[in-house]
Amino acid sequence: MNLKGIRDAIFAQADWAPTQSPEAIVRVNRYINRAYNQISLEAPFLFFESILKFATQPDVVPTLVTDTLQICPANDTLPTAARNPWVLYATLPVGTASAIQWQTDRSWDGRMLEITVTDAAGVSTTVRNRIRSVWQGDLGAADHFFITVETPWDYATYGYGEFADWRVYTDTYYLPDDVITVKSTRVFQGGQNWPLNTISQDEAEDYSLTDKRSVVVHGIPRAMFRRPHRQMPAPTVAPIATFDLEATVMKWYGPEPPGQFQYAFTYCWGKRDMQLRNPNGAYWAGYAANVQNTDTPGYSATTDASHRMREPLWESAPSPLSEIKTVVITVGDATYTSPGVKLTFPNIDYMQGFFTTGTRHTTGAFDRRNVPQSGWYIRIYRRRLTADFTNYSVLGTVVNTQRVHGAVPLQNIESPDAYYLLTELNIDELNDGVWADRGEVIPDYSRRMRDIHGYQGIGLYPSPDNRYELDLRCIRRPQELKDDQDAPLIHAEAIEVLITRAIIFLREAEGASDLAAAAWSQYERAMANLTKRYGSLLPASRTWVRRLAAIRPGRYQQHGWRRWYKLP
Repeated sequence: MNLKGIRDAIFAQADWAPTQSPEAIVRVNRYINRAYNQISLEAPFLFFESILKFATQPDVVPTLVTDTLQICPANDTLPTAARNPWVLYATLPVGTASAIQWQTDRSWDGRMLEITVTDAAGVSTTVRNRIRSVWQGDLGAADHFFITVETPWDYATYGYGEFADWRVYTDTYYLPDDVITVKSTRVFQGGQNWPLNTISQDEAEDYSLTDKRSVVVHGIPRAMFRRPHRQMPAPTVAPIATFDLEATVMKWYGPEPPGQFQYAFTYCWGKRDMQLRNPNGAYWAGYAANVQNTDTPGYSATTDASHRMREPLWESAPSPLSEIKTVVITVGDATYTSPGVKLTFPNIDYMQGFFTTGTRHTTGAFDRRNVPQSGWYIRIYRRRLTADFTNYSVLGTVVNTQRVHGAVPLQNIESPDAYYLLTELNIDELNDGVWADRGEVIPDYSRRMRDIHGYQGIGLYPSPDNRYELDLRCIRRPQELKDDQDAPLIHAEAIEVLITRAIIFLREAEGASDLAAAAWSQYERAMANLTKRYGSLLPASRTWVRRLAAIRPGRYQQHGWRRWYKLP
């Protein structure tokens, strides 16, 4: 049963002759989605399990003594005021044999940088900082790798470099934002896989599993433990959608047909593994030829898409929604006019202090692209309300579909209520916060906009010494039911429970407490029956013990841990 069928069942039970006004439909849909999310917490066994994958990142340690880091700029004769405490650079030029090749595809954004500084007395101090962004830029006659860090470097205490003892590592791996319950985590390596043991944070800290990265054991992970949660702040203003009648700049080019559109956006930081968290190919014609971002001088914000469309490491909740804009094609004498949608976004780089020249990011000779390096990007989502194919054939990029009698223009596409990922850009690539939707970008049909509340972090022990794939068997938070044809991701027999749970919200909103109590009794009886059926996958002939919380492992799952010190 889909969303419309569930809503019709609720109306039929709530009233003999229900009037399904637009406002009533919106409110009942909200009750259904509230019940949908509540059941995912009260009875996760009614939902189908998912297998999510993520990959580990090994530590990066220099092998050359001369492969050092310095605070920008490099000239020690410059006054202290000319130093940039947010920027470090690799001393060796790009391409030096055996030197570390920093990844500029944003996969290192969000990782940790550990630098050990030794003073004149021989006392060592370890300084940890989070990497905001990694890029390649000019320094004199050669290119070097640059990084910006989350907090400024205290060069008055620790000096300017050269720092030879440094390490890039990942201290915490963040689960996807929609994970509710983790059933098991297994390491996949060499055609084999084995489960990870789960230990508490207290054990991990007591046994020094979260110690300095250079002294923690490295190898194939065998255990996992909870780490802090991370959340990015959400935008508080909607994107400003207007029309710009400059035909040469803002003209609607296609291949997307015009129609009515509405927009929202999020902030994001970093990138997840490309192989496991890559979107589909629906972007634009040059996508397949630009799968890898090499950060070469041929970089183009309009062709190199792969590093932007990959799933981010962290993403914020969505912004408020923009106004609805209608794009119409008007055919004139041998030409056509159709303004694209001009979108204006807040300048997040400026708000973080990474937009003023020479203050928070390097410019000119230190930065080939002259782009603010805060590490934060904007992801734009679009909802199509209508698809207008009037005069569609006049577009030079019109999509032709092969038929028996030749190629004909595209005739129809879906107009769902959900928002789909349109593009992802740096604020500087947006021309100071302005971007034009000209129909050139095809939305990613596999990536809906989600209400993200943050990411749960986990730690691994031993610390991964290579790239390992991890399979996470889990229950995911269900996506909101938006279209009437959306079906909930639960067993068909559980639809009645979903209807009853939504009716409870409806009766409470009406102030009918007695009817809400009656619906609650019905809900509990139905839930008890479903628990007998789906509470365990064991056959009916096998007995099984139910506990309030499965926090105590069985005797076959207990593992001893070596105590590294004596208790008093």
